[in-house]
Amino acid sequence: ILGAEVAFFDGISRARDIEKLTIQGTNLMLLEMPFEKWSRRMVNEVAEIQNRRDTQVLLAHIERYLPFHNSDALQSLRAQGVKMQCNALFFLNWRTKRKAVKMLQRGEIDVLGSVFCPAS
Repeated sequence: ILGAEVAFFDGISRARDIEKLTIQGTNLMLLEMPFEKWSRRMVNEVAEIQNRRDTQVLLAHIERYLPFHNSDALQSLRAQGVKMQCNALFFLNWRTKRKAVKMLQRGEIDVLGSVFCPAS
């Protein structure tokens, strides 16, 4: 199946042929946000994509964004139906596993991904 993480860019919600950025055969867009504080405009753009009847946004590896945003941004997006994905390492790292479990228990994680780590 053809698909990739789509890097957020200014104006993405108005991009032509946005459906071509979804995972093949689905309406799912795996969206990677910038590693910076999210502006209201950025959050609104993600909400605009989600509010299209034909697109489901899945934010990729949300654990990587935690230092850059406040919880209001994620809560606002979740309320609009945006789904959240995190990587398994979030649960395996002793520094982050407690936070990961709490987020999972609160229903803030919808999809669990893995990271390929080749043997040394």
